[in-house]
Amino acid sequence: MSVALLNGRVLRENRLVEGRCVLLADGRILDIVAPSERRVRRAERRDLGGQLLLPGFIDSQVNGGGGVLFNERVLKVDAEP
Repeated sequence: MSVALLNGRVLRENRLVEGRCVLLADGRILDIVAPSERRVRRAERRDLGGQLLLPGFIDSQVNGGGGVLFNERVLKVDAEP
């Protein structure tokens, strides 16, 4: 069964939009549509109460790998020419 997220402010490209519904199925976004759309009426509806709906941001900072931290060793640079 699909899920319809209603009454939220949705981040689209570079702006927030209101009056749109986000349709989900199997943990994935299917579409962003008007609340009057037929698929919304058939879905399990969840009211977001005007809250923001944003993508999950992932921190891709990497500090090391293979048991070694990149910042573990300090390289000494000879100051003489």
